[in-house]
Amino acid sequence: MSSFKTRLLIALFLIIAVTWAYPETGQQDGLIHSLLSYATNTDYDVSRWLESIWYDQELSPASSTSALRLPCSYTEVVRHFGWYYNARTGDQAFNPGVVLRIESGTLVYPVLRGEVTSISLQENGYQVVLKHSEALTSVVRGLREVRVEEGETVDESTPLGRGAELLYLELKNQDGPINPEGFLASENPV
Repeated sequence: MSSFKTRLLIALFLIIAVTWAYPETGQQDGLIHSLLSYATNTDYDVSRWLESIWYDQELSPASSTSALRLPCSYTEVVRHFGWYYNARTGDQAFNPGVVLRIESGTLVYPVLRGEVTSISLQENGYQVVLKHSEALTSVVRGLREVRVEEGETVDESTPLGRGAELLYLELKNQDGPINPEGFLASENPV
């Protein structure tokens, strides 16, 4: 288990214990804030999310996603990040990215500067994998044409290629997939 997940489990256990020990005194707020700070000492923005639930507040988009660029304009999110019912198999399935409906032929760009680590042909078009740092990788799938090569360093202004009608976008770090929908909703120009 990663150190983040371990810290989060410890913090959640301690939050439950503190809430049980100090049920109506109001003393738990400072303790809970300290526990959340400990559990999220790496910027995963989890503390803001947990605090928004605790204090019943609406969560505003995190400023840390502003460094990521939207790969292209889109008209709708066809499949959201997370668990969904797969009608074909009859099972629950996890989608570690998002599927976007775009206009065919739209230029698609990287979300951040990085190195192209692989290009492959999948059943729904070309897939380009980019390594942005030791901690962040992105996967773009659904390209009908590719304009980059493996090993090439690209920035946000370098077109990866032209998309077909559906574009898959996945972001992941050392702890697994990251939900990209927060910055998609706030930056889509369409």
